[in-house]
Amino acid sequence: MRKIICLLLCLTLCSATAIAQSYGHSDNEEYFQSQEYYDSHIDIPHGKVKDLAYNEDDGTISFKIDYFFDGLQVNKNVTFLIDKNTYIPKYEEGISPDIDAFISGEHKWISFFITSEDDEKITNMSLEESTTVHVDRIWDICKNVSVYPSPEETRRNERLKNYGIMVGDPDGNFNPYRILSRAELTKIAVVMSNPNFAETVIEQPAEFTDVDAEHWAYPYIAYAKQADIIDGYPDGSFKPESDITCAEAAKVFVSLLGYTSFAEQNGGYPTGYMKAASRYGIMNGLEIKAEYPITRSDTAIMVCNALDIPLMKPIPGDESAYAIYDGTSLEYPLQTLEIQNFKAKVQG
Repeated sequence: MRKIICLLLCLTLCSATAIAQSYGHSDNEEYFQSQEYYDSHIDIPHGKVKDLAYNEDDGTISFKIDYFFDGLQVNKNVTFLIDKNTYIPKYEEGISPDIDAFISGEHKWISFFITSEDDEKITNMSLEESTTVHVDRIWDICKNVSVYPSPEETRRNERLKNYGIMVGDPDGNFNPYRILSRAELTKIAVVMSNPNFAETVIEQPAEFTDVDAEHWAYPYIAYAKQADIIDGYPDGSFKPESDITCAEAAKVFVSLLGYTSFAEQNGGYPTGYMKAASRYGIMNGLEIKAEYPITRSDTAIMVCNALDIPLMKPIPGDESAYAIYDGTSLEYPLQTLEIQNFKAKVQG
């Protein structure tokens, strides 16, 4: 979800307690942090504000969005409205998004939430129509934001494209803020575990009630089931188009790296796998709750982390004991998914 990306941006937050209290509803804090809220609202990424107007009589703030930081276009006829019913969170005691700096024009970037109904209304508008949409919750106000892709993101995306792990769409777009599906993660995991998958013979069918042989990801799903990389649901379905959560992605990458035993010993799914993902570096650079859907950009970070993490493997001669092949001894030389499966490409 885009709200996760906004948290990772450089934030410039100042104290604006009095103004925040005049807008926000502190008594509803629990609701605004609940899954129920996220299920019924859409987060709007940082947008560059234009045509801002502040009404001193009623305290309302109206504005339009010139463009989004990630390059997405916006309907220029949509006006957004902040009023006394707009919720403004406190990141810590006395610290809230700086409304004063926003009104003065010092901080020109804003990220916020609107209802799913308003989002649908905007989506279905023609370019000739105009409308005003209420800002339900402010996520952040800041002075500057990075523009995608950064040099680091470019290097990461090129690395994954060269390995055939994440290649983007036919038009060359990476689509960083689109939520990943279960089918897409399955393909990623299969290529990470077997770069020569195209030459692999699928010996067993996928055997999921909702994945037929015509589905684009059928070979990957069948192979992943055969190789015990992924699981389906108790009712026999796989739900290939459903969103992948952070916990589900963590489970896949933890398993690929061989840390399943640690995860199971520490609570199993999802707690143990999230703990393993954090402990061994899969989650480095990310702050995502287990139940949140994961974007392609966040997935790319997890994949690149996973490629470089030493593998845990059974000790030869003692299948009940495991060792981390981190190169700290001759007995356990450094082994990673990149070295093991993409060595030729690395050397090339």
